[in-house]
Amino acid sequence: MKPMEQTSIYSFVKSKNLKAELSHTFGTLAERRRPQKIEEVVGQLKTRDDIIHQITVLGKIDSMIFFGPPGCGKTTLCKLIKGYFEKSFIELDGSSINTKMTKDLKSIIKKNKETTHSQTIIFIDEIHCISPIVQELLIDLLKEKTIHLIGTTTQVPSFCLSKELLLFVRVIMLERLSETSLKEIIKRAINAEYSKYIVSDEIINKIIDSSDGDGRMALNNLERLIQCAELEKVNEISIKFVHEIIGKKSLNYDKRGDEHYNLISAFQKSIRGSDEDASVYWLERMILSGEKLSYITRRMLRIASEDIGMADTSATTVISNVAYAVDVLGYPDCKCCLVEGVLYLARARKSNFLDVLDAAGRTSKKQKYSVPLEVSLMSKHCLFKSKKFSNNKNIFRPKPIMKEKQMLYSRFVRPVDYESILPTQPQH
Repeated sequence: MKPMEQTSIYSFVKSKNLKAELSHTFGTLAERRRPQKIEEVVGQLKTRDDIIHQITVLGKIDSMIFFGPPGCGKTTLCKLIKGYFEKSFIELDGSSINTKMTKDLKSIIKKNKETTHSQTIIFIDEIHCISPIVQELLIDLLKEKTIHLIGTTTQVPSFCLSKELLLFVRVIMLERLSETSLKEIIKRAINAEYSKYIVSDEIINKIIDSSDGDGRMALNNLERLIQCAELEKVNEISIKFVHEIIGKKSLNYDKRGDEHYNLISAFQKSIRGSDEDASVYWLERMILSGEKLSYITRRMLRIASEDIGMADTSATTVISNVAYAVDVLGYPDCKCCLVEGVLYLARARKSNFLDVLDAAGRTSKKQKYSVPLEVSLMSKHCLFKSKKFSNNKNIFRPKPIMKEKQMLYSRFVRPVDYESILPTQPQH
């Protein structure tokens, strides 16, 4: 049997290369306008210049993972690196790699090492999709120095990839494309392919506003508007087309990705800083982006205990009621309840006393002492009956830590007045 029939990776790589060639000619506008030289890349200038320096001055490329939102140029940068090296370049899709393909991959890399005495560059798009088994294979290959690994992901690498794999790669964070970069990308596309159409600055700004920093989405929206103009047999893009085709602004959001954590972090920090306007704004952003309301209310309960805590002990009760109302009413009827809860948290007095105390963490660092006899089940026996309501604090903790100061105090948490809170012995 021929090697190509025995393995799946040969046909997979071949199909990927053919697909790339066809998409450059017949694909979407975003594919057709993909830069062919690294100098043509718009935005991400620092990363682009760093790659150019590595290639032209150092003559090598580091193993790296590009992490950023959709449409910011991750895949484009990876594809452009391919043209600068004579080494074997294998392009794979993280969601398509299976166990059989990993075996084939290892044999291809070994053969390339023997024949060319050079390292293979492996590019894995959506690298967060690869299984732990594939990650282990990549770690072994990186240890042997037989490959350079380049990957792209929209998800936080430390959440989806093993710590050991991340030791061998540089994680490069890419940001959303700026309005200036998007405008340049759109104008280049118009000049190259749609010069006979009139696209005003107002329309370009609408396209930019609808794409939320995503270059691919901006070009796709432009292409849809042009197609609409072709159907209407006009050569000017009107605002009417924008309302019909593009609609409302797209809020780029991945519930498992970086933006998910960015928004919830901004939400909590705004409440912690008692900024009412910012708190409500981030609440709105999460709702419009499709975040689950149950996730938002769970985070509000955390805020009530971590950031407000003992300063306002009714905060957890209020937010528990908000969570119940949200569950009963559903969206959009629960919107006022959510805003009310957020404003309550933002306006409440703040104390991170409970978070700082972190009683569980303090206990976990200590030796596991035995429970003192006086407070164990043995206390039921007559020997200790007289100590049922004892005011003697020295019986409750293990002897080795009896004198240690555990509790912290703040302006919201005062030392306990034991005389006033412990029950007294009945008088006869």
